[in-house]
Amino acid sequence: MHWHLNRRLFAWIGVFVVFGVVIGIVTIFNPAVNARLIGRRFIDANILHAISPRAGFGSFIITRLLDFVFTAAFIFILCQTAVTSLFTFAFISFRACTMTINLYWIIARLGIAGGGVLFIFYLIFFILLLKVLAAATVFLMKQCATIRSYGFRRGICWSGFFQAMFLFTCATVAVALVEWLSFWLIFSKILWPVIFPL
Repeated sequence: MHWHLNRRLFAWIGVFVVFGVVIGIVTIFNPAVNARLIGRRFIDANILHAISPRAGFGSFIITRLLDFVFTAAFIFILCQTAVTSLFTFAFISFRACTMTINLYWIIARLGIAGGGVLFIFYLIFFILLLKVLAAATVFLMKQCATIRSYGFRRGICWSGFFQAMFLFTCATVAVALVEWLSFWLIFSKILWPVIFPL
């Protein structure tokens, strides 16, 4: 997506990302919140794969792929009306909040020594995923605005739509591939001895 053509949408998404991060930070500094109270379903599946000796290449790729597909489908549905499209920003905040809590969980669960490397890598991965999500969100919001004005048949070029979504999917899979490579080359050698001591 072109920044200069959609800078207002990107700016609003950035504001809501920051808002979600702040909510996440407030949450993790709540004395009642600890690693045990954060359910496994709330934790990013690839983080759980990274601390599992049985995780494979496919698990990292499929997890990210399905997450992107369901997220994009949800945003596409939200944006079918002008009113519900505003909830997309709340969803972005929620994703940023959960990522912040996931980063906290890494340190709370594994400690600084065991989880420091994993924390740094997933901070980078989450920033990359948020960038892909922001670009895909802006694209979907613009496309859905056109659909609302002209209908599904005449509103947009569907071949161009699916080509763009394919590129976003490839970017997501590329992040997952780097996640797996990091797991194979780094995480498994650092984390397994900590979590599963010999």
